[in-house]
Amino acid sequence: MNPSIVLRLSLVGFLSGVLLSVQISALLSFLVLVLGAVACFNFQHRATILWLFIGLGCVYGVIYNALFYPPALKPLVGQTLVFNVEVQGEPRFSRSGVQTVRLKLNSWKELGADNLDWQSINGKVLWQRAPLPALNSGDDLVVKATLTNLSNFSDDFDAQLYWSRWGISEQFIRGTVIERPEFKSPVTNQFRSLLAQRLENMIAKPHLTIALGMLIGLKEKLPPALEDDFKASGLQHLLVVSGTNVTLLILALGLLLKPLGPWYKYAIGMACLLFYLCLVGFEPPALRATLFGIITGFALTSGLKGDYQNIFLSVATIITLSDPRFLTHDISFWLSFGATAGIIFGFPVIWPALSFLKYKPLKLLLGASFCAQMSVFPILITQFGSFPYAGLLTNLVTEPLVPMIMFLAFGGMIIGPLSLLGLEFLWQIALELSLSSLILVAQVGASVPEIIIPVWGGAVWLVLFIIFLYWALVSQHYKIHYWLKFEREMSGCL
Repeated sequence: MNPSIVLRLSLVGFLSGVLLSVQISALLSFLVLVLGAVACFNFQHRATILWLFIGLGCVYGVIYNALFYPPALKPLVGQTLVFNVEVQGEPRFSRSGVQTVRLKLNSWKELGADNLDWQSINGKVLWQRAPLPALNSGDDLVVKATLTNLSNFSDDFDAQLYWSRWGISEQFIRGTVIERPEFKSPVTNQFRSLLAQRLENMIAKPHLTIALGMLIGLKEKLPPALEDDFKASGLQHLLVVSGTNVTLLILALGLLLKPLGPWYKYAIGMACLLFYLCLVGFEPPALRATLFGIITGFALTSGLKGDYQNIFLSVATIITLSDPRFLTHDISFWLSFGATAGIIFGFPVIWPALSFLKYKPLKLLLGASFCAQMSVFPILITQFGSFPYAGLLTNLVTEPLVPMIMFLAFGGMIIGPLSLLGLEFLWQIALELSLSSLILVAQVGASVPEIIIPVWGGAVWLVLFIIFLYWALVSQHYKIHYWLKFEREMSGCL
């Protein structure tokens, strides 16, 4: 069997097994692994490879969740205690300064007890309004707080589902820091704050909020009506750093570093890319695009012919190995990888249908936007019950606006309060006009009513999409008549 097909089946099987681990017991997952291992006597059979790696994925998911997400905090809910905690990950800030942090609990004691009464515990909690100054990843704190079940604070955001991605189902309320290390703001936080302050001198809200979210990942709520417009028009993904932003950065770095040798260009480009990832946070869309860029860049620089389908699956597997809850609990992971899968696997199929368009860049924009929207369709339906079909058009219209806004916002951060013979005034006008155009597209798109589709409709589409992906991964017909033909035409376009 072709080694490339073996690799694809192995990765698909492993990812499928991790998904099954949410609903499967440790004993059953072990039995699946044993069945796969026994079947290895006929390892050339595709079903054998799938069974084996489904078993491996089940075992990995069950063991990882048991070790890193134990449900040990329930007996302490409702009690006010003193906790010894460690900050995990960088804190999140709203522009109003509210700090949200994830904490790992190491031990606890009752109020008034001496230091000998510390009792070990393994669990994770969320602190929604942690007091300033900012906390740093790795800080060890002693906190007096009441432990409660995690609550949803708004009707349109399922906080319980979102934070379960990190194994968090409890939170701190009425917390007070008793002991903390000396405050040292991380370099990335300092740099992010400096950039935000410089752009504040050029534009005001809500334009400022959109620009900061798109460029450096600072999250702040827009006015409710405007935020609803972006949701209804299918443009909500533009309000935060996404894979598109990272892809544009990769393209810009490639152009700027073109005179350098290939390995110098790769090393400098990847260093810049990793710094940007640290700056905006390790969210799945940015992480996916960064890993894809690193692996693909290495393959091209070393002269290897990269298989983009296998690279896509490898990136998904690497992120899942780092934490299976990306795959099992994180909607943004599914939206990001779903859109990418639609473009990589679906684009070659619909490319011939776009032959009536003679302008190839327009074919690329239209095809990529359509494939991405259709692939996230079942996720939107099953999770939110509606599909903003206006996004098919609004995303196409905003394709040229996104790089323009990012370029102008980055330039605005550099110019800041400087006086450059009127250049700063012209730059401000251009940035405000581009952001106003984006807002206008969102408002017009929001005027188109959403299609309310039953959940079963999304489930049927999801099953059909999964069948299509499996066919595209293993079919020689797809490879010869769609993929290779598409590759040849793309090489002629570039």
